[in-house]
Amino acid sequence: MGATNFDQPEGPDFQNAGKRPAGTVATLEKKCIEPVIDFEWGSNGSPCNPDEAEYNDPAFCCKWTGYLLAPETSYYTFDCTHWDDGFSFTIYDIDDLESPLAHNEFWNTWGWDKPEWTVNDVELEKGHVYFLDVRHYENEFGAHARLCWFCEDIHTSKEVLPAEVMYVSNPQLSGVES
Repeated sequence: MGATNFDQPEGPDFQNAGKRPAGTVATLEKKCIEPVIDFEWGSNGSPCNPDEAEYNDPAFCCKWTGYLLAPETSYYTFDCTHWDDGFSFTIYDIDDLESPLAHNEFWNTWGWDKPEWTVNDVELEKGHVYFLDVRHYENEFGAHARLCWFCEDIHTSKEVLPAEVMYVSNPQLSGVES
């Protein structure tokens, strides 16, 4: 979306000291299916319409929602250290969409690639479906977002959540696309 702030409160660091006041709404919107959250938008544009200068507002937001099918039963760490400027990460058990398994908001900790931007020890069960809600806010300059994960039972290092575990619709229902 173009300029918006997901109705987060104003503050000395949020949105460049009120550049985008609470309640600001999107002026341009793009909807699409992305197989992974791994983006380098750079400093000159937004994902809504990066090739048209008329729409190149340096402040924008993105919201990704979808389903994750756990490949193994284990504890996972979700890593958002390559994220500029702010984000919110929420994961739900598909059987309980009211109570998040894990939730972290880093709206007020602005800047590039903070090492503390992780969500640790989220227990997932092999073959079970989870719902993700990930939001990104870019204030201006150097936009990027990368959602990684790590599970010592599967990987030797963190990796971008692969498209093979991400779905547009619940994969336990028939006829869904990944």
